[in-house]
Amino acid sequence: MWICGAENKGRFLYEISLFGHRISGDFHECPVRVSAFDYGPFFINTNTGKSKDMTFFEEGVEFRLINTISRAANMSMTFHPPPFGQDLWGRRTKNGSRTGILGQVLSGSSDVAACGIYYVCHLNSGLECSVPYVFDETLWCLPCPRSFPYWLSLPRVFELNLWIAFILVYVIYSSMTWLLVTF
Repeated sequence: MWICGAENKGRFLYEISLFGHRISGDFHECPVRVSAFDYGPFFINTNTGKSKDMTFFEEGVEFRLINTISRAANMSMTFHPPPFGQDLWGRRTKNGSRTGILGQVLSGSSDVAACGIYYVCHLNSGLECSVPYVFDETLWCLPCPRSFPYWLSLPRVFELNLWIAFILVYVIYSSMTWLLVTF
C-alpha cells in the first residue's frame, strides 16, 4: 500500500521492498564449475609441475573478474579441464551439438564458460550471456579512388571490342548507303 505525503513524497505503508530478495547474496561455498583454458590475457595457466588432471589459474583479466564475483557471492570455483583438440571455444557439429567450452556448458559438465568468448547468445537459446565488456574493432584502410577526366566517361560506357564493332557497322552501313545512292 502506497501512502501519499506532502510535496509528492510518499512511501509504502509497511516500508518493505516492492521486489523482495529471492536470491541471497551468500551461496555458502557452493561450487561453481568453470570452463576455461590458457589464453592470455584472459586466463593464464600456472600449472607448472602440478597435477595434469587439474587446471590452475592465478592470473588473467577474466580470472580476476570471476574470482571477484565468486568471493563476493561466497562461491568456490573449480576449473574444468580444457577441451581436447583445436575447438577450444566450440563450434557447432553436424548433429547440432557443440564442442569446446560452450559444449561443456550446454552438456551440463560446467556451469560457466569464460575465456574471451565472442557473443553467441543469438546462435543458441540454451546459453545466457553476460553483458560484453571486451570490445574489438577493425579498421580498414582503403586508398582513395582516382578520379577519371570527364572526357573518358563516354568511352568507359562500353568495352573496346564493342566500340570497334560499332565503328565497323557504322563504316559498312555508310559505305553501303553511299554505294546505293551513287548507283
